[in-house]
Amino acid sequence: MMDEIIIRQAVTLGWRIGLSELVQWRLSEWELAPDGLKLLRRYHRAVERAARIFQRREKPPLDDPNLYPFKVATVKELRVLLSEMREAFRPRLSDSPDDVERVLLSHFFRIVVKRSSSFRLIAANRSRWDAFFKEQPTVLRQNLAEVRLRPASLFDLWLSWCKGVDPEWLRQTISRLGSSPRKPIRNTKL
Repeated sequence: MMDEIIIRQAVTLGWRIGLSELVQWRLSEWELAPDGLKLLRRYHRAVERAARIFQRREKPPLDDPNLYPFKVATVKELRVLLSEMREAFRPRLSDSPDDVERVLLSHFFRIVVKRSSSFRLIAANRSRWDAFFKEQPTVLRQNLAEVRLRPASLFDLWLSWCKGVDPEWLRQTISRLGSSPRKPIRNTKL
């Protein structure tokens, strides 16, 4: 069972999984095991697949049952954060675009850092949110300017950017995962 978990996680983590002492111990055991060569081949294929995923040459696996509760919890945080920002910045949304985007991003992260216990999932993935907003600088302003806030749409855009997949495909995939048995969120970082 442990071997299967290692191989499955190697697709997500790539070579980084080999830094674990437990994984190193299992790899050393595979050298001597009768089916060890087969396990090593599967492990190396999984690490190679992870590299293709990191290079955005292949779609990542989206079968983690924690993805649906992760989305629900993150959207809840985004709803509070975006609502608070919308009230504070409504008058400034018509200012010059470059100035507003810079101020909005600065305020977004200032709130997240200051109240990280209220926004723990966003705070845990802050570097990814930052990179996303830098690559798509108008998306935050657009979400705040809309009559009806759509935090779930912002989440889908962000995670699809992180995973290198189409936002609608991602939304449908997460929706399907929502129909599976729910577990509490264990991992707060992507």
